[in-house]
Amino acid sequence: MVDTTLVRDIVEHCRTRPELLRRQGPTFLQLEPSPDVWLHFWGNAAASVPVKISAQSHTHHRGFTSTIVLGGLTNTLLQMKEVDDGALFDEYLLTGGDHRSASVCEPTGRKLVATHASATRYGMGDMYDMVPDTWHRTLFTQPSITLLHLRGPVVPRYIAFPVDTPAARLDWVDVDPVEAWARIDGLLHAAGVL
Repeated sequence: MVDTTLVRDIVEHCRTRPELLRRQGPTFLQLEPSPDVWLHFWGNAAASVPVKISAQSHTHHRGFTSTIVLGGLTNTLLQMKEVDDGALFDEYLLTGGDHRSASVCEPTGRKLVATHASATRYGMGDMYDMVPDTWHRTLFTQPSITLLHLRGPVVPRYIAFPVDTPAARLDWVDVDPVEAWARIDGLLHAAGVL
């Protein structure tokens, strides 16, 4: 069950604190009111083209529970194996990063293949748990909102880029607050939160 009051309270808390809003690429906005609670916005409720947002394979620095406030996603769990030949991915350690800058991708030298994948589709109102240091990737095919409650100690986190990616990096990009809040509000209206 989605706690719309909590979602509304998070949004109103962040609305007057621009430092809590960040953006990675054109389709992903994040509100981070505390180290333990994040609110993610994927896509645009007013868009006339289909949404397809796929995240790189990665691990997380803490465990979390994700609640789908709007839309849905497919979460694919992966088992990654180090190989000498036939690698599909280079592994990078993610270091640093905050609300103003993305993490730096430091090559580990490990070459990886995915040896097993298990995909589960989650819809509005569903919840799922992730433990840290578990490889996964997500796919969004509709405008979505996810609420994450993080827990547990911090561990190293990793991301996999296709082998020989010329400049593997993550970038937080400048946020136009007017456009960002219009998109957030559109998704919140679609979810019945506002």
